[in-house]
Amino acid sequence: MKQQKQLRPLIDASLVSMTHIEKSIAHQFLTHYPTNFSAEYFTKEIHVSQASLNRFAKIC
Repeated sequence: MKQQKQLRPLIDASLVSMTHIEKSIAHQFLTHYPTNFSAEYFTKEIHVSQASLNRFAKIC
């Protein structure tokens, strides 16, 4: 059985070291919990670059 990661604790633990843009991405996850996790969704919805999404993913 595959274990699922809990996003909230991972994001909360990393907030201190995040940039403003990474915090915007985190806010989107924590307050709106998107059903579409595609990079295209985030780049259009909160106007961030693919590179910012990659950095956020590495942190969390």
